[in-house]
Amino acid sequence: MNGPVCAIMVALYITQDSFGTACNVSGDNAIGLIVDTVYRKFIIKDPS
Repeated sequence: MNGPVCAIMVALYITQDSFGTACNVSGDNAIGLIVDTVYRKFIIKDPS
């Protein structure tokens, strides 16, 4: 990863990290699913 993708990942980490102590495991998992969905649809651009 480089450039904009790396910047997005760092920004998401900083955002999630600040709420990490206030969220439970299921909340963190929901954020992870959202990030994974965005990654697969817009960054990988898988045609399937």
